[in-house]
Amino acid sequence: MSKVLSRWCRVTVLTVWVLGLLGCKRKSSEPTPSQHGPATSRPAALSSTNNKVARLRGAKTHSLAVRSPWLQTFSFAAPHPQRYRLLKLPKRLPVPKSEQPLSKQPKDWRLRMKRAGQAFRAHGVKAIVLVHGTFVGSDPVGAVAWLKSMFPSIPSNVLRTLQKWIDKTQDVLTRDLGDFLPEYVTLLKQGLGGIPCYRFRWSSENHHAARAKAALDLIDFLVDVAPKGPLSPRQRLLLVGHSHAGQVFALLLHLLASSKEVPLFLKAMEVPSTRQKILRKKLQRLRTLSLDVLTMGTPPRYTWMLPPQGRVRLLHLINHRGKKPRAGRFSGVLSTRDGDYVQQWGIAGSDLLGSTRSKLRRNKALVPLLGPSASPLHWNRARKYRTRLHSVGLNLLVDYRDTFKLLRPKEWFTLFGHGIYTRYKTLLFWVETVQQRWYR
Repeated sequence: MSKVLSRWCRVTVLTVWVLGLLGCKRKSSEPTPSQHGPATSRPAALSSTNNKVARLRGAKTHSLAVRSPWLQTFSFAAPHPQRYRLLKLPKRLPVPKSEQPLSKQPKDWRLRMKRAGQAFRAHGVKAIVLVHGTFVGSDPVGAVAWLKSMFPSIPSNVLRTLQKWIDKTQDVLTRDLGDFLPEYVTLLKQGLGGIPCYRFRWSSENHHAARAKAALDLIDFLVDVAPKGPLSPRQRLLLVGHSHAGQVFALLLHLLASSKEVPLFLKAMEVPSTRQKILRKKLQRLRTLSLDVLTMGTPPRYTWMLPPQGRVRLLHLINHRGKKPRAGRFSGVLSTRDGDYVQQWGIAGSDLLGSTRSKLRRNKALVPLLGPSASPLHWNRARKYRTRLHSVGLNLLVDYRDTFKLLRPKEWFTLFGHGIYTRYKTLLFWVETVQQRWYR
């Protein structure tokens, strides 16, 4: 039975991507899997003979033969024990009442949140920015962008109203399952004793160009929420991101670290020279303070580049069950037996195509830098590595105890183990985890 379910899940996922590619009625904007390679450094490497994906079965140290400067490589080699820790969600963790004011929350929960807020403030945390992942933003499938490109005469205020409506509808449909609700952010701010907390919203489309635009917009947002006046390394911003928001953070850190591929990135995104000058000034201002980055269920995809100043810290929370730091098998997907399955599915090749010509063009230009975009064949090869860990930062493999239970219907729908991170009941857990790791 497990083998049948495993095969059914594989066919379903591949079918969805194939239908998505066919539904666009456009030719794919990226090379075939055999053509992927670091075109920026070695043009000859684009030949199909030099870039065939290596055999996945063989030496344990063998890695996937697709090289892109900002794409994490996969390997069968066992990860170093210092890269991860195994944890379990405490059984007796105080659970707040959803969408209720602070005064109506359990006393123990309020006291522990207040204690954490005092530690945050003592270590210079000036603001907390929460960023959602894919498909829960203001334009998850690019419909608004398509309307704007097809009908330029539509007033901009109409499009903004449509985006706001989509955003509010997402909040109603998903609630706290995979998204940071406004009520969630308000409760976090009140529980921590008034530390400013903000929601950063982006389109949430599932492709390179959307995440790259979100990273550029996030620079503007962080400068706005950062303290005014002169900044110092003692002042901190805490960035909390769910799912592909972690990829947005990874791109942000590359820009902060002034990676040598940044000009290629800006050219691919068609950023005008005037905007580039403004971005350089804002990045320089952000480099004067410290950033603490927490990801939740972020797939191991884009590489992480820490600025040379050493003012960035990384922590990754991953829903995981088992003693080995490997992702689960398809046979356990319906019961979330091995933890977060979306985290292991969102790797290179899992994207959809852009909804407009400009997005298709930018995605194609970003492929040599960020790796395969909408490529089911590459995804099917890469998923066999069952990679769970990020290459930089500490990975906390947490058993969130969200395994499917027939007699507990409220736990049936956890988005394959991917929506547990943003639930109200795990709010205190991630806050205290950050406190213990960084703000003792």
